[in-house]
Amino acid sequence: MTVWVVKPELNATVTSFYMDMIAKAYKDLDIQVNAIHNWDEYKPGKGDITLVSTSVDALKPLMRRQRYIWWIQGTFPEENYYKRHSKIKFAVLSFLEKVAIRNASFVFYVSNAMKKHYEGKYKIDTTVNSYIMPCSNEVLHPECFSKDRYNNLTFCYAGSFSRWQCVEQTLDIYKKIEDVYPQAKLLMLVKDAERAKKMLNERGIKHYEIDFVPVEQLQERMEGIRYGFIIREDEVLNRVATPTKLSTYMANGIIPIYSDCLDGLNEVVGASRFVVKMSDFDDIQPIMDSIKEEINPEDVREDYRKHFEEYYTPSTHIQRMKQLLPR
Repeated sequence: MTVWVVKPELNATVTSFYMDMIAKAYKDLDIQVNAIHNWDEYKPGKGDITLVSTSVDALKPLMRRQRYIWWIQGTFPEENYYKRHSKIKFAVLSFLEKVAIRNASFVFYVSNAMKKHYEGKYKIDTTVNSYIMPCSNEVLHPECFSKDRYNNLTFCYAGSFSRWQCVEQTLDIYKKIEDVYPQAKLLMLVKDAERAKKMLNERGIKHYEIDFVPVEQLQERMEGIRYGFIIREDEVLNRVATPTKLSTYMANGIIPIYSDCLDGLNEVVGASRFVVKMSDFDDIQPIMDSIKEEINPEDVREDYRKHFEEYYTPSTHIQRMKQLLPR
C-alpha cells in the first residue's frame, strides 16, 4: 500500500504542515508515502490511499475508485458565498463537498464545531472515521513569557484586510481602549502600510506602529506585545474555524482577544484563565477587566503549555492518528 499526498496550491504553508504530519504518521507505520505536486505524477495502485485538501481534488481518486482521506481546513462554500454572494456557486460547491465527504475513507476536521456542521448539513455520521486537528503552525516559545511583556499595554493585529478578518471593527475596539489608556500602543503587522495608516488616522488613533515581516521573524517582532486581536463576525465559516493566529499569539506569550462566536477556538482555549472573550464588538469590558489583572508569567506559560500539548503538538497528533488512520 502507498499513500499519495497531493500537495496543495492554496493555503500551502498551513495545509502542507498538516498533510506532512499525516504523512509522518503513515511513515511511522512503515507505509510508503509519495508526495505529488500535479496529477500527472498520480499513478495509484489497488488498495492505495490518497490524501487531499479540497473537494475538487477528492474527485480524482473518487473517479478512479480509489480510497482517499480529506483534510478540511475550512467551509469553502460558506467562505465563497461570504465573499461573492453567489447562490449558484454556493450550491455547486456544496454539491461537490457533499459527494467528497460522503465517499471519503477518513476525514480530518479542524474543530468539533466543523464536524457537527458537516454532520448537520449533509446528514452524515463520521464518528468512526474522523479526527479533530486544529490549525497551527507554531511551537511554544517558553522564553517569551516575561514580566515585562505583561507590564506593557501593547496590542497587536496580524493579518490581512480581508473583510472576514474584521480589521475595521478591531481598530474601533482598540480606539476605545486608547481613549481610556492613552499609554496604549498598537502594532499592525500588515502588507499594505498606506491603507493601514489611512484607517488608523481616520479613527484618530495616536500610538501605533505598522510593519510586516516573514513568518520566521514574527517571534522577534512580537516581543513585548501583551494582547493580540482575533475579532470575527458570527458566521458559520468563523464558528467552525481555528485560525492559526491563536497558536501564533499563544506561542509567543501573547494573550488573545477573540470573539466568543469562534466555537472552534473555544474548544481549544476556552477554559484558559489567560484569554479575553468578547461577546460583541461593543463590549470591551472583558478587555478592561483583563488590563487591571496582575499577571504571573509562569502561570501563563504553564496554562498555554497544557493547551499546546493537548491540541497543537505534532507528536501528540501523530501518536493518536497512528491508531485511527485507514490502512
